[in-house]
Amino acid sequence: GEEGKDLLLLDITPLSLGIDTTGLMSKIIPRNTVIPTKKTQTYMTSAPNVKTTNIIVFEGERPMTKDNHLLGSFELSGFPPGKEGQKHDVTFEIDVNGILTVSAEVKATSKTESLTIHNSQGKLSEEDIARMIQEAEDFTEEDKLAASRGSARASLTVYLGGVRAFMDDDGVSASMIGEEREKIQTALKDCDEWLAQNPDAEVDDVEAKKKEVEELCGPIVLNHVSAPVYDDDDEFEFDEL
Repeated sequence: GEEGKDLLLLDITPLSLGIDTTGLMSKIIPRNTVIPTKKTQTYMTSAPNVKTTNIIVFEGERPMTKDNHLLGSFELSGFPPGKEGQKHDVTFEIDVNGILTVSAEVKATSKTESLTIHNSQGKLSEEDIARMIQEAEDFTEEDKLAASRGSARASLTVYLGGVRAFMDDDGVSASMIGEEREKIQTALKDCDEWLAQNPDAEVDDVEAKKKEVEELCGPIVLNHVSAPVYDDDDEFEFDEL
């Protein structure tokens, strides 16, 4: 009728778009965003002397990327040598034709890489999209627990990376006695093995393991520290390496 003639039909993103960070979905463009659109988010590496990091692109509403739909991936290189925390920007841009371009830039060197995904590539059917949205609603409580476990593991992984970066410092290494070095290396190795053997560990168990490692490594680190070991209380997100 007459009242409908000025109705504006807007193209929107049917599912959220983002990248993998330590197994978690870091959403960059939320579901139902009007296109064209462009959004950028800053990330940091979680280990020292990183040369490359993988940018893995997903769509979906679940907090764990394994439950979402993989769209593609590419490798970003050009990080300068040094400690963890190297910043890189990831930009998602969708044009009027629905073509998604994902680009990443290393802040320190301006090295860039990108990936273009046409809306016909691996396109989900309307039924698939509806199913994924429904599953996100159905598994809300389970997903909250899974995301909490993932965040706890990421926090522990970041702490381990910070200790390793500290140990890689030549000045620190020279000032440590062998017993101290061995104690930290054993603690890191044991924690790595525990993480590998307990992929579904509960949050309390992961946090207890982190506290255990901190109590072993912390006093030694404090004896030799000139800068704080990096922890995860930061505004940026970390990539999994």
